[in-house]
Amino acid sequence: MNTFDLSTLIFDFTLVTHIIAGAVVLLTGLLAMILHKGGKNHRQLGKVYFWSMAYVSLSTGVLVLFHPNRFMLLLAVLIFYQTFTGYRVLLRKRLTAGSGPTWLDWAMGLLCTLAGLLFAGWVLLALFGWRESAAPPSFILITSVIGFYAFWTGAMDLRTFARPPQGDKNHWWYHHMGSMVGSYTGAIIAFTNTNVAKLLPPELVWTVWLIPGVLGIAGGIIWINHYKKKFNRVRTPRPLPQVVVETEVG
Repeated sequence: MNTFDLSTLIFDFTLVTHIIAGAVVLLTGLLAMILHKGGKNHRQLGKVYFWSMAYVSLSTGVLVLFHPNRFMLLLAVLIFYQTFTGYRVLLRKRLTAGSGPTWLDWAMGLLCTLAGLLFAGWVLLALFGWRESAAPPSFILITSVIGFYAFWTGAMDLRTFARPPQGDKNHWWYHHMGSMVGSYTGAIIAFTNTNVAKLLPPELVWTVWLIPGVLGIAGGIIWINHYKKKFNRVRTPRPLPQVVVETEVG
């Protein structure tokens, strides 16, 4: 006689919808980066990306209850925070209009900061042998870097909330791009960790975190610098041509 297992149903439903939402994230994120920035399609895809990522992060929290995984939990917090702050900065770009950081921005920034600090501390305890861990040293080192990055990301945003940047009116653009590229990079890392790592020999598993991370960071820096140069060219007035006026003498 078959018995109804509610926990199995919840897990299976969450896993299937998590996979679907993750596929939507990977597709919409790629299209949003390719399409014209600020256009209608870009904005609509961005909203789909945001809510899909929100569900992916929330469902990760549910799945971790069934199969504890500190790494994936921290990665979910970091990825969603970058998605959240990358979206929120668009609403905060006009501080004089009363759209500055709210209590939610402060709370999310503090959550990311504390999560990164606690996780980095836990990993370092394992790295130096003060806490038992079956994970290889390469995994512990990489996850400690992710923990410190989460701490740094949240702390820098809290600093920005307290002291909004002055002088560069396009700072929100760079923040948006950097956060969204970081969010998408995290999604790629989560995907490769789940689907590619198991196909590799143990000594190469660390590459599924390092390679996407390096490419994502490098790509984000190059992309942001491209737009900085582009905006600087627009702001810099072209020198007026010199006009020589000849006067008749005598």
